[in-house]
Amino acid sequence: MQDLIDKIITNKRIKINDNEYDVQSLTKYNTIEKEDEVYYKAVLSNHVILVILDDEVSYIGKIVENLNYKEELKYLVYEGNKYKFLGSGNQKVLEIIFGTNVEEECFYKDYEFEDNIISLGILTTKDNEKADVLAKYIYNSEIKVI
Repeated sequence: MQDLIDKIITNKRIKINDNEYDVQSLTKYNTIEKEDEVYYKAVLSNHVILVILDDEVSYIGKIVENLNYKEELKYLVYEGNKYKFLGSGNQKVLEIIFGTNVEEECFYKDYEFEDNIISLGILTTKDNEKADVLAKYIYNSEIKVI
């Protein structure tokens, strides 16, 4: 997967299935809770993609304002579907590789339903601004650099 990240840095354009995206920023992160697990977020033209180096699956989605959901103790209900709580953590920036529209430190809670994920984020360095992402899992093999 590091090879994919290196190619994104050079080419700044990716294709996932039949959709092409310009990569506007790329940032390297980990969490306070799991400092040895590194992941990357790329802000695309109107999407965001999260790539975990040690995993076969990433996710691509959109940052959604006013996501209409109901949060319960161990699940979240969105559009009639019950998303199971996956975990939470505190994201921290390791390196801004390029770009300016970067999501910095945040507290997040992740929920999943089938191949969908909702990541609720609170940007702790931006006056607790919300950064909720509605996304779908994709296999890393589906990400092509063009």
